[in-house]
Amino acid sequence: METKKLKNECSFLNYLGDQYESFIVDCFTSGGGKSGGLIFLWNPDFNVEIEMHDLSYIDTVISSSIDNSVWRYIGMYGYPQHHNKFLACDTITNLSSNNWNPNWLIFGDFDVILNSSEKLGGNPPGLNITQMFRDTINVCNLNDLGFSCDIFTWANNHDHDNSHMKCRLDRFLATPEWISLFPNHSNTHFIKFGSDHNPILLEFSKFNHDRSKFHKVQRFEQIWLNNEGHNKVVQQTWANSQIPIAQRLSLTLTNMSNWGKETFGNIHRRIGTTQEALGALYNMSDQQGIMTQIKDKEKELDE
Repeated sequence: METKKLKNECSFLNYLGDQYESFIVDCFTSGGGKSGGLIFLWNPDFNVEIEMHDLSYIDTVISSSIDNSVWRYIGMYGYPQHHNKFLACDTITNLSSNNWNPNWLIFGDFDVILNSSEKLGGNPPGLNITQMFRDTINVCNLNDLGFSCDIFTWANNHDHDNSHMKCRLDRFLATPEWISLFPNHSNTHFIKFGSDHNPILLEFSKFNHDRSKFHKVQRFEQIWLNNEGHNKVVQQTWANSQIPIAQRLSLTLTNMSNWGKETFGNIHRRIGTTQEALGALYNMSDQQGIMTQIKDKEKELDE
């Protein structure tokens, strides 16, 4: 995971508490300032060993007691300067030569594209660097894990026909051995929000999961505290002392959830609807004047 503002890392990690362990490459002083930095977080249920790291990558070995899998994970951040883009290919090649685990996954913002279909607007992509990137992937025996939703993961957010540009800079690559280890995988490109990059998520498993069997979990919503009516709901639920405490706790959450939907509407549905509208605007972002609508919709989503 890349972080653009390392000055906020302490409060971010403090918020996560002891649920995650972390490793940080501080690029603020020796790297690109606010535009540089890598942070890698993991659940302590998994054993993670940091093998190597640089300003542009974190190389790890991940082992799980859940399925006894051992595999290599590399998080990478490419080189945005045009004259340095070839260094991303050199980095991948050098990491591949240290092939101590064939089950490896490499992911990140490589800042290069594979072909012209992965870029919209701006100058035509440099054929030399795109060919070099394709050759590197082939030589290192890597496969692009594909994606769902919009192809592009980065946009410069310019509101002019001639200067607006979108590219697919972020991706997951894996060896055939890793794909055999985790045959069930899917990569989703989410809607970008308050950033020039789209978040991307890789879900993978050795096994097939029937999501229809998953139970919906009720959760406390922070927004409920914005209305003083929540106090009345709690007081009314706890007024009956004949109900066991455990049952009253569960009933309180149910009553609060029903009251919250009546008071604030279905928040998750509203978020989803707003995200869909924002995604539709991004698909029209090559039209002049659309960025103002995008910024308004982002503000609505933030609220």
